[in-house]
Amino acid sequence: MKYSLSVILSMLGWMNLMGQDFELAGVRYLNYPTTKANDTDSSEFSIQEFGGFFNIPTILNKDATSIMLNGLGYGQVRINTLDNPVPFNEKNIILHSVSYRFSFIRKFNDKWSFIGMLEPTLASDFRSNFSKSKSLNWNVS
Repeated sequence: MKYSLSVILSMLGWMNLMGQDFELAGVRYLNYPTTKANDTDSSEFSIQEFGGFFNIPTILNKDATSIMLNGLGYGQVRINTLDNPVPFNEKNIILHSVSYRFSFIRKFNDKWSFIGMLEPTLASDFRSNFSKSKSLNWNVS
């Protein structure tokens, strides 16, 4: 059993070294069950995350060495506070994010590639006033 587990883990690591995956569409849901906020307080909360995205690839030249991806994504985080801890005035807090992703991939040869991404994201609870400094996030890699 120990031998087979180490073989599986090494194969997964090797797959990550060999290439980069790009997903064209996807949906995700994560549920973090109810837990206490801290050991001394009786307040509890739970978190659910939901999101989806899609990307549209465009091949820029005939030999497919340059590819551009344009995509949109949506995410939602729902925080359910059961005993209303001090920082929150509501039982359910819902946060939203909408993002655009621009990716450029250029393959130079079998060993070298360039991957660049720009992902501006707008995040809000859609209840309070809009503030540029708090709501617009840029992710550049």
